[in-house]
Amino acid sequence: MDDALNGLREILVPFAQEQVLRFWDRLDGPSRLRLARQIQSFDFELIDGLVKTHVPGEVSAEPIDFDPIEVVRLAQTDSERRAFERARAVGERLLSEARAACVVVAGGQGTRLGYDGPKGTFPIAPVSGKSIFQLHVEKIRALAGRLDGSIPLFVMTRAENDAVTREFFKRNKNFGLSDEDVFFLVQGTMPAVDFSGKLILDAPDHIVENPNGHGGVMPALVES
Repeated sequence: MDDALNGLREILVPFAQEQVLRFWDRLDGPSRLRLARQIQSFDFELIDGLVKTHVPGEVSAEPIDFDPIEVVRLAQTDSERRAFERARAVGERLLSEARAACVVVAGGQGTRLGYDGPKGTFPIAPVSGKSIFQLHVEKIRALAGRLDGSIPLFVMTRAENDAVTREFFKRNKNFGLSDEDVFFLVQGTMPAVDFSGKLILDAPDHIVENPNGHGGVMPALVES
């Protein structure tokens, strides 16, 4: 057994995930390297914690009690309206001082819209044909103009549509935003698991990964 395989087993065995190495003997050098790099990139402590928390074991038929979730409602009283205006003033001050920015989570594809491309490029406006991205940018520009400043825009994409999204903004000259105010970041991924919490292979040398959800925007911002 080679040193590389031993090293991967040391990573996987404590978390009972060594099944992803079952095709190792059939793989050539590049395929082994691809799988090894993927395994080494995963946070198995995090994965194991999520599996233990969210992958169901025995399903209980017992009813559970739950309460309505807390919501932020529209202001209905004078005191609520004053609180809303104070919050608005704080937000506008932070924006005007360039201490806040806008983030668009734009990793989705337009599949459910019957559209072949990133969802943000979909021409959603019924008359003008403006895209979702353009409508967001126009709102940002309008607010920046009212505050007499500039508001940075962060666009989170996926690896699959990052290049297409960047090209869309470039082709449309950022819809009027300067290059210095537009930033792109790629959403991270997490390995997929089956109902028993085991990592899944979609090829002998590749583990299935999926986008890590809206919460992934925070680590993506930090890492970018």
